[in-house]
Amino acid sequence: MMGVCPICFDGLKSPSCCVPCGHVFCNVCIHRWRTTTPRPLGDLFLNYRYQESRSCPQCRSDIQAIQRIRFDDDDGVQDFEETEADPWEATDDYTTILKSAHNIWSRSELRKACVSAQSRIFSVSWIQKIWDVGKTCVSKTGTFVSEFRHIEGGPEVQMEWIKIQAEQACVTIQNKILGHPKVESLKTQWSNFSEDKKRAIMFLMAVLCVLTLADVQNSKGFIQSVVLPIFESALAIVFEMISVLWYCLTRPLLCLFHCVLAMIIMVLDIMAATLRTPIVILEILLWLPYTIILGLTMFLSNAIGTIIRTFFPIALVLYAFFPGVQQKVREIFASLQQN
Repeated sequence: MMGVCPICFDGLKSPSCCVPCGHVFCNVCIHRWRTTTPRPLGDLFLNYRYQESRSCPQCRSDIQAIQRIRFDDDDGVQDFEETEADPWEATDDYTTILKSAHNIWSRSELRKACVSAQSRIFSVSWIQKIWDVGKTCVSKTGTFVSEFRHIEGGPEVQMEWIKIQAEQACVTIQNKILGHPKVESLKTQWSNFSEDKKRAIMFLMAVLCVLTLADVQNSKGFIQSVVLPIFESALAIVFEMISVLWYCLTRPLLCLFHCVLAMIIMVLDIMAATLRTPIVILEILLWLPYTIILGLTMFLSNAIGTIIRTFFPIALVLYAFFPGVQQKVREIFASLQQN
């Protein structure tokens, strides 16, 4: 049975074993770990070409080598080779980096869940109708704003144009209402009623309007006590569903924006590190003569001190016990005084 990679927490792909600790990771993950782990400052100065970390990401022990391994399954031995390119491979092609981010997003489980949730939400007929109405309203609003911006002639002309548009909208809505099949059937039924029945219906409608107005003004009436809370609850449910739908549509875009922003920051970090490297090298080269001179000074001072501490006692012994040496020293001092 395939294990789980401790780095990416996904199924092992092209598993590789760290020698000698024996911990197993994805081949891509362990190589990415080794090439992106910060190096110690000592390794940076003592071995500047060293670019890989030698510590295991799980136990922090030294890695001597990385060995590709196989797992046995029920059908025999299966070799998990990489079937696709490493999306994290180092490259200077920013288009390739963005394509890699897009490929990772297109293969992610989050995108599949978002697409599945979106399809299930839009499978409900009334939600699809609300979505179509919303798109139509947005389109109409955009057209209205675009046409309003191109009006010339000042505020009076703009107000007149708005009035004309409002009248046209009212006429359109009125025509749609009057042309509806249910309205046509009601008009037919109304024309078939007798005059007495029409008067009775009009009287009942007037009484109903008066009772409705009285009930609306009463805080303990049917409308404020029963109808209004039900309407508020239904409106809250619709608002929550619209909010969830909007969240499902915008959250993937926000995640993609964060991924692109992270990619841009990564590229800027790489460029900053690339620009900083020559400066660091130049600084090291500028400090190198000072270091050499300081080392030579310390060496010479130490050598002179060692010579003095070694030969000064010998010179005192020779001066004390050999008269010829004493005579030679006196001659030297006499010649120095004459000069």
